[in-house]
Amino acid sequence: MKPFFVGHRTIYLKQVDSTNTYCKQRMDLLENGTVVYTDCQTGGKGTKGRSWEIAPGDAIAFSFVLKNCQPQDLSFLSLICGLAEIVLFQKLSVSDAGIKWPNDIVVHQKKVSGILCESTIEGSSIHVVCGIGINLHQTQNKFEQQQLTYATSLWLETQKNYTMEEILSGYLEEFNQLWKQYQKLGFVEGILPQYQKHCITLGKQVRVLFHQVEKQGKAVAISDTGQLICEIDGKQQYIHHGEASIRGLWGYI
Repeated sequence: MKPFFVGHRTIYLKQVDSTNTYCKQRMDLLENGTVVYTDCQTGGKGTKGRSWEIAPGDAIAFSFVLKNCQPQDLSFLSLICGLAEIVLFQKLSVSDAGIKWPNDIVVHQKKVSGILCESTIEGSSIHVVCGIGINLHQTQNKFEQQQLTYATSLWLETQKNYTMEEILSGYLEEFNQLWKQYQKLGFVEGILPQYQKHCITLGKQVRVLFHQVEKQGKAVAISDTGQLICEIDGKQQYIHHGEASIRGLWGYI
């Protein structure tokens, strides 16, 4: 029996509404670890329902299927996905890259990538689709036209034209390594120290928007369950991924 790894099968789509939607609608047909990718996405979405559209050639959007996950995996997968991207960027010599908790990837304080992990339940089985979008070739003019003040691309940051294929293969190599590490050692020993090292939210004064109420505090640590720990009004508050929006006091970071 061959060892499992994400990316043993890949599907390229010239155009699709959303790679995440494509995977979710075909969950029964796709093998565990299948990757679907495109450089033209017309109806993708990010966190909190934000749209994520990709014009042909500008970026890469890809999703992969992880079947029969454990309930605790859901708390950690998006963090592992983000860390895999940072490790890849280090190898590509992309300077000043970091993770804005939980999984936005920023370079020089501008967002270059977003990640959305979505779970589905079939009987007693939990399946997850992990979706990643990475800006590759957009120019500053294009971001200005779209009023994306805090966005950037790998081209703008490195002056290099990375292909979809090299970014995808490099990412999958790093994710598979981290996923194996997580399964062997768990989150606290296998992932957390490295994640905290690259999480640029930590140590910063932040605005926490929780149920339309904004509070200010300081991000101090990542918990053993992947939550962001903030000191607010003299008390530690644990922020779950998806329940609050975190922004810096003076900008996106």
